[in-house]
Amino acid sequence: MEELITIELITTLIIACIPAAISAIISYLVARKNASVQILTLIENNKHEINRLMEQHKVDLDSINEQHKLDMESREKEHAYKLEVMQTEHNHELTRKEKELENTAKYTLLSDFLKNPQQLMEFIKFAESQGFTKK
Repeated sequence: MEELITIELITTLIIACIPAAISAIISYLVARKNASVQILTLIENNKHEINRLMEQHKVDLDSINEQHKLDMESREKEHAYKLEVMQTEHNHELTRKEKELENTAKYTLLSDFLKNPQQLMEFIKFAESQGFTKK
């Protein structure tokens, strides 16, 4: 009798375990299939997202390059303008110094003539000489 109860118990357990095992295997297979489908979907979405980001990156790089080009052109124009201003200031300074030296020479010569009138007379005679008259 005890053997009969043990066999019935084992039979009942087997009857209960077989559907549970089948259900577990089926659940595993369905979950695996769903997971693989979701993984493929994520991979495809990531590919599209990466492609979109790469295109956006190219557009951003083009924009940055264009901005850099415009900045460089602006700086070149600013540099050319500064060079022009510096050249103009240099020319004005040279002209001022030339006039200053010319005035210094004139006033020195005039001062010498006023101090020594004889030298003025020699200079006038020299200017009236053959080399400075028009023919």
